Amino acid sequence: MIDRSRLLKNISWLGGAQVVARILQLVAYASIARRLGEIGFGRFIYAFSLLDMVAFTATLGLPILYTRHLAAERTAHANAAVIIKHRLTLIVAFFGSIWLLLVPPDLAIDLLAMMFLAMLLRGYHYFGASGLRGKENMQGEAIATVAGRITFTLIAGAGVWLTDEPKAMLRITFLGFLVGEMVTLISINRAMAAMGLVWNPPPPNPRQRAAVWREMLPFAAAGLLGLIAFRVDVVMLRELSTPLMADHLVGNYGAAYRVLEAGLFIPGAIAAALFPALVRSSEGERLPANLFRQATLILLGLGLLGAAVLVFGAPLLMRLFAGQGYEQGIPALTALGAAVPFLFVNFVLGSGVFALGKEWWGFIGLCLSLLLNIVGNYWVMTQYPSHALVGAALFTAASEAVLTCSHVTILALAKRTSESPQSSH
Repeated sequence: MIDRSRLLKNISWLGGAQVVARILQLVAYASIARRLGEIGFGRFIYAFSLLDMVAFTATLGLPILYTRHLAAERTAHANAAVIIKHRLTLIVAFFGSIWLLLVPPDLAIDLLAMMFLAMLLRGYHYFGASGLRGKENMQGEAIATVAGRITFTLIAGAGVWLTDEPKAMLRITFLGFLVGEMVTLISINRAMAAMGLVWNPPPPNPRQRAAVWREMLPFAAAGLLGLIAFRVDVVMLRELSTPLMADHLVGNYGAAYRVLEAGLFIPGAIAAALFPALVRSSEGERLPANLFRQATLILLGLGLLGAAVLVFGAPLLMRLFAGQGYEQGIPALTALGAAVPFLFVNFVLGSGVFALGKEWWGFIGLCLSLLLNIVGNYWVMTQYPSHALVGAALFTAASEAVLTCSHVTILALAKRTSESPQSSH
């Protein structure tokens, strides 16, 4: 039985914190975008997207697994997830450092090192927050999120105005991102300690550790593909564009995407609070039908509203966010509006798929979605480079639509199985 008052309280904490965090983030990014210009901002967004994908291999879907085991009170398996997280981080830090030293991307090494370290810390911050979600204590995560965003806004958003030298502004931006992640992780650690969660739990036995490794595989694959699907547009746009235009185009597209992401806190908060409750209440192949349906319809309605805001308000939103020099991002933001309803609905549908343990089926859907996104981006960026920004946005929407169809199909088949005569015996 789901405690609806507790669920609403958790949604309120996460939603309220994300409202504050997104406002602060928008203020910071708007300041950075205006000071760096579309080229400097493009370099920041490129490093963020590329190293986020690399550093994610130190997490590989473990946060959602940690949440699920804690919600189901499987302490030994949750402890195994913590141990695996430490080992993956060490492996990725080692090989990532070698990569940055031997064949770094086209950016200063100190900037790359700061961003890589920040992304590794972000992995721990997400993992710790997932533990708090498993305990259904979203207050600690909410406070940590706001503290980190305030730090980032003060250092990066305000700091870029202290100098007129472009390289110095970039370093201040990267430093602000790193320190913000440090502050977030410190706050997360305090909340974890209050809930009895530790980073050095008793080691699990080999059988439990092996079980978690096996269970992690579909979450890892799905999580990595999901992250790539979110970030691959920016990386491909920079690598497939002419050198003179690459950073300029990425800056415009990155600004448009930041406006889109500003609204994703709404489905994110609902899905984060709903997932542990779904894990506890689901029986076999069944989800709490009424609550799940209500959450889906609410997010669909909010997604349609968000799409209308982007489609009709793109010029104003881009002007308010980034100022002059980002006019090419306006049609991209308009096109991204088509992705919003699917993005919103996929948060709750994906939570249902994972709560039922259908990770491998969800992985197949993600593969199809990502394949369409990559092939579509490559086609439009090489064949119609003058329409690359709008094309990338439209293929983002198409790939999210494919993912929605996949989730709906998986949940419908699971429901049919649970209602079949054989399942009742």
